[in-house]
Amino acid sequence: MSETKLIKLSQSVCLSCKYHMGVGTQPGKQQKEQGVLPNVGCDYQRIAGHSRIFVNGKKAYDPAYCDKYEPGEPKRHDIRLGDIPKDEHDEYKIRKIYAERKIPTI
Repeated sequence: MSETKLIKLSQSVCLSCKYHMGVGTQPGKQQKEQGVLPNVGCDYQRIAGHSRIFVNGKKAYDPAYCDKYEPGEPKRHDIRLGDIPKDEHDEYKIRKIYAERKIPTI
């Protein structure tokens, strides 16, 4: 059985991955000329249809690392809010914050 290689994530690593997408406000022409990198996020879950971090509902590894990295141009697509699947990692973080702050869940 082959072992999956985890790589440490960074903005430059993610920018070179085909699963990256821009998020938030992006730098303009002047900022790009000064070397400001765009804001980057992972779009693996929407493209692949499942989480890059969770396997069978359990966190498989630290989200600061990735085993899905593939170099290449980003996959372009139109995003419609209704098409975005539930993000298990976001749900995990929300439950953790609620538990730490002792906030009752609905």
